[in-house]
Amino acid sequence: MGPLHIRDPAFRALVEENVKANVQRIFRSSIISIRNQTLSSTTNQKNEKMVEIFVHGLVYDIETGEVTDLGVSVGPPGREVPRTLFRLIR
Repeated sequence: MGPLHIRDPAFRALVEENVKANVQRIFRSSIISIRNQTLSSTTNQKNEKMVEIFVHGLVYDIETGEVTDLGVSVGPPGREVPRTLFRLIR
């Protein structure tokens, strides 16, 4: 099998699967995991408000300029995942 071309459906599938896997990998990383676990108390030791972290799985098509939401966004347990801020998402 030769190299994949950007318009090849197999290339697109590979890109999407990579994004999906990385959303999970990033969300399970120790820094995100620890930060989201401490959200049960809404302030940290310096009395600053903690910010919830959400990870969204998006693909940007460099040929068309379209951004596609893969529907694999994750956030802290029990929290509703907000929509992304991008206006042009399919």
